[in-house]
Amino acid sequence: RAFARLRGDVNESLKKSQVRLSVAKLIAPQDGLPLRDEFVALARRAYGSEVLPMDFRAAPRQVCGRLNAWVEQHTNGRMKNLLGEDAVSSDTRLIVLNAIYFKAWWNKKFSVADTVPEPFWTGKGGPVPSPTMRCEEGLRYGESDTVQVLELPYVDGAVAMLVVLPRNRDGLGAIEKDLDAPRILAWRSMLSAADRYTVEVHLPRFEMDTDMELCAVLRALGATDLFSPDKADLSAISPQKPLFLSAVLHKAGVIVNEEGTEAWAATGGFIAMGAPPPPPPRKVFRADHPFLFFITEQTHGSVLFMGRVMRPGKRAGP
Repeated sequence: RAFARLRGDVNESLKKSQVRLSVAKLIAPQDGLPLRDEFVALARRAYGSEVLPMDFRAAPRQVCGRLNAWVEQHTNGRMKNLLGEDAVSSDTRLIVLNAIYFKAWWNKKFSVADTVPEPFWTGKGGPVPSPTMRCEEGLRYGESDTVQVLELPYVDGAVAMLVVLPRNRDGLGAIEKDLDAPRILAWRSMLSAADRYTVEVHLPRFEMDTDMELCAVLRALGATDLFSPDKADLSAISPQKPLFLSAVLHKAGVIVNEEGTEAWAATGGFIAMGAPPPPPPRKVFRADHPFLFFITEQTHGSVLFMGRVMRPGKRAGP
């Protein structure tokens, strides 16, 4: 119920926005596999899932092609070949896919003329030159002894990028150790709702993609029975046995440049004459070493994408 409510709120907040956000889900069971009516109804109602039976037994490679085409369609052509040719076999009984695509312009675009090569310290030897976007404007900003936090809003203000920069060039590992939802909320709370700073921003352009197999990650988190034909209990999905999870694949990509971001895997007063107000405090945010970024929907603070930049540039890696 909470997810359904969140999905509705996000869709409503972006309804009149220029931000493009597409989230699609597909449940593809083997044709003839009995699915629980309650599961299908819940998947459709709460998560907006499509349900499309397919015949893995007769034509696994053709099915793989259809699933890849579905992912490519729902990521605006960015995500190609999520599933390898051998990802689907005659033993496959159910595939669940999730695709998300995001594209938005900055609320105030960076000038391409201001982008110049600046050193970026990767932690492996000396710095490497990186095309770095620059601007100076009023932005929400926060800082502590360990990090600087900057919010870069997209057009309409419904979505924003939160950039978390460690104070130390080699400090990313330390802040990632404690990375969880409360920590992200704490970073967001460092941004003053009312006060803005004049921030001199130096942010490298970056483009990256990543893919990973998540079975080991899920096992490390304690989800071990799910991968065992003898222990897995998926009876709430289907009465057929034995059903177990055999693979979990994840791919994602993001492009950040002067125009904005593309990602795929938001009172009156009385007037009187007086002295002019003092200028807002000035800060320098120079992202010249590894940092974290979060693309967040602003109504609830939901994280749509998150990643780390270790070395900017095209296809920078995970």
